[in-house]
Amino acid sequence: MHNRKHNRRNRLLRGAALCLPLLLLLALITQSASAKTYVITDGQRVFTYTTSATDPMEVLDEAGLELMENDTYTTAAGDASTAITIRRAQAVTVDHLGEVTTVHTYGETVGSLLATLNIILEPQDSITHDLNDETCDGMYICIQRVIIREETYTASVNHGTGYCYDATLPAGTEEVLVEGVDGEMLCTAEVTYVNGQELSRTVTA
Repeated sequence: MHNRKHNRRNRLLRGAALCLPLLLLLALITQSASAKTYVITDGQRVFTYTTSATDPMEVLDEAGLELMENDTYTTAAGDASTAITIRRAQAVTVDHLGEVTTVHTYGETVGSLLATLNIILEPQDSITHDLNDETCDGMYICIQRVIIREETYTASVNHGTGYCYDATLPAGTEEVLVEGVDGEMLCTAEVTYVNGQELSRTVTA
């Protein structure tokens, strides 16, 4: 009787030992069947990642990609995989005629960024970047309005002091013969203004 119970227990243990690998294999096949492939693009870096996660943020977290405060992403489902494209925010500082603004963009041309900000350049404006340049993180764009114009004005001319020797005066004394008067001079100058402030003045006549 004891041997019969012992044999029965051994058969059960052997059966369990045979079933356990089959159950693990089944679980692995089930997990593989539910796994999805993602093609992740992060700037110049493109790679594939396979996971059973379906939430894009969870997928990116599993793949070790951290999104900063202003970063965003887009998804596009395909037949064999789902594409996740990360859009990294770029902090761009725009100094427009002395008014400084920092904005976040996701990669565009300087011209399109200025259009978004409703900044229209005048013919006399100078800018530090070409309008076709691509924006990048940390970029500083400076726009200055340079106006050069000819101005005519009257300038004051300080009077001088002239001395002459007079033998009739005691030694060491002075006497004013004619009181000096400041004069005036009509000037023509080329004046350069930057953002409304005078930068330089060159007298031409």
